[in-house]
Amino acid sequence: MKSKVFSNKKLIGTSELQMTDESLGVVSGKLIPNKNYEEIRNAIWSINSSSSTKKFNEFNRLRINCQLENEVFLFPLSGFLIRDLEELPNEELEFQAVGNYRHVIEDNFLVNPPKERIFEPWEFITIEQKISYEDELLKEIGIGNPKGILNFLNSKSHKLSKYSFNAMAKSSRNDDVLFTVNEKGENKFEYAVVHLTWKSKFEENDNYPIAEFFEDFDHFLNYRMYPDKRDWEE
Repeated sequence: MKSKVFSNKKLIGTSELQMTDESLGVVSGKLIPNKNYEEIRNAIWSINSSSSTKKFNEFNRLRINCQLENEVFLFPLSGFLIRDLEELPNEELEFQAVGNYRHVIEDNFLVNPPKERIFEPWEFITIEQKISYEDELLKEIGIGNPKGILNFLNSKSHKLSKYSFNAMAKSSRNDDVLFTVNEKGENKFEYAVVHLTWKSKFEENDNYPIAEFFEDFDHFLNYRMYPDKRDWEE
């Protein structure tokens, strides 16, 4: 499937992704870079040649995202990889997304056409919206900005700070945003709907922002999206 690859809000290239390891949820394809890719290429070279564990933090700062042509953002649990080596500058570049949720694989790579799984009043988001929602949530739960600068002024940890979040879709009716969630260790939930407060600061009351958790995507569909869809159509 055709896809767009971003670093932060900038489009850095495109890739025709295919299933390469179904058991591990891996999709990959040739990365066709554009001129924006040159802005991060030295960083990619440095990361790929490093044996330090710090390289993962460096890669996270690039904030790589991938959006399929049907507007679905990938959120692989093991992350994205860009194969680009300084000693082989003329080789084709390869892009990988490793550890995608099973339903993402089934809905987008094992059927043609892909399944439609987002319905009004819910809608897909742009890269600008995705980053905006994620940044706002990080501020509200006191993690700081996504580049790893922590907010040490907050002595209290928010209950949501144990999760990592990726924005996927939004409700057109309010400030509810659908995020994928991941907790280190035993991960009981895959999704959460978070009602952002848009205060852009730490919420000392753990009840805010309001979050509703779902075990998997079907749980979200049956208990939130379909009821919202029925209300919308009435």
